[in-house]
Amino acid sequence: MQPSTPNDAPRQNESLMLLPKDEDSPSSAIAFSKEGRSDSISETILLGGPYPEVRAHLRALLVRHDYAVLEAVNDEHAEMLCADFGPKINLVVLHSETVPTDSRFVGWLGLLPDIPVITLPVYLATSTRNHARASTTVDALFRIPCTSEGLLHKIDVVLEASRSRKTVLIVDDDDSMRRILAELLEAAGYEASHAANGKEALQSLARRKAQVVLTELVMPGADGLELIQQLRQFNPEVRLVAMSGASRTETCFSVARLLGARAVLEKPFQVERLLQTVREVLSAP
Repeated sequence: MQPSTPNDAPRQNESLMLLPKDEDSPSSAIAFSKEGRSDSISETILLGGPYPEVRAHLRALLVRHDYAVLEAVNDEHAEMLCADFGPKINLVVLHSETVPTDSRFVGWLGLLPDIPVITLPVYLATSTRNHARASTTVDALFRIPCTSEGLLHKIDVVLEASRSRKTVLIVDDDDSMRRILAELLEAAGYEASHAANGKEALQSLARRKAQVVLTELVMPGADGLELIQQLRQFNPEVRLVAMSGASRTETCFSVARLLGARAVLEKPFQVERLLQTVREVLSAP
């Protein structure tokens, strides 16, 4: 999803969420989660935008509704959060003034290529921006053309759409095999990405999520067994499928299962077998 840019100021009858402006309010740079938050709730939202007051208001709203929240105070901090928490981020919520268009946060969004983005237009309620900042006696207000309930509903809709999208990472040193499997999975409605070895797979998973990792076991460098072991330790929610056509396949498959593979595929396999296996590991508890 691409950030949207507002074209018009709020209309007279449009519902507004009013936020008090305080130039001296602190900027928080920490991750928030609600005390007592259920471990089953996994959505993490990254907040960005130029005004700490708006971020603080949104952060409090989201934490009250059981979301985990990361807050980026500037461009460099956003890049750091993407590097540290990229696979755990489910949604980005930005705020931006209408004029001039705020593009300071566009660059780091490239680090989260598959993460949906919601951009909120923010307007100063005072006549001019300079007057609002110069005044020490008038409490300037930010205006956001949506209610808190409307924003929460939009977030829920976007996250629900994101939850239904399943991504498969294919790891194989055979370029032709990777591309064929990717095409077959995409034709079946999945999003497919691929990597040539275990090291590339870990780098890919640091940038984008995958519900299923389909990995060849015998590869140069970091092989599939090593990758399965690392993922079970550091990313246990990923569903792992081992595949191989090498000699001693049964021995390799037995080890893969012991290390955490949910299923195995012996090459060559039929398309129906591939799709059935992916469906089964996704539907398994």
